[in-house]
Order: sequence, then C-alpha cells, then structure tokens
Amino acid sequence: MNTMMTKTGPQAGMWQIWKILDPARTLWALTWFLIVLGLLIHVLLLKSDDLNWHTDGRPIPFKDAAAYKRAQAGLPY
Repeated sequence: MNTMMTKTGPQAGMWQIWKILDPARTLWALTWFLIVLGLLIHVLLLKSDDLNWHTDGRPIPFKDAAAYKRAQAGLPY
C-alpha cells in the first residue's frame, strides 16, 4: 500500500495542491515576494532613527585606525 495515497493524517491530500497551482509560477511568486519583503524590511529599518546602521556613528574601523584612536584616548590596545 502506498503511504502517500492514504486518506489519513493531516497531510493526506497536500500533494493535490499542485494540481491547482502551477509549481513554477508558485516558486517565482514566492521568490519575488521574499525579495520585496526583504527590501521593504531594510528600507523601513534604514528610515528609523534607532535602527539605521549607516548613521549610528559606529563604523567598523580598520585595525590601525582603531589602534590610533585608542592611543589618542589613552587606552591600551
């Protein structure tokens, strides 16, 4: 007996959804939805004052620049 074709369990007819929806179009729609969602989230974060990582005043310094700034501040490296 094929276990995929039995009518018991929560996912008994889940494979039949692909008879209604075209798999290629569904995957492309999902891909574009996730791309747009990711861009939207990034734009919303960049517009906020608290979560904007470009203007938070904490750039990632190079090792030499960080050592120079720490030396100027009198801190050990």
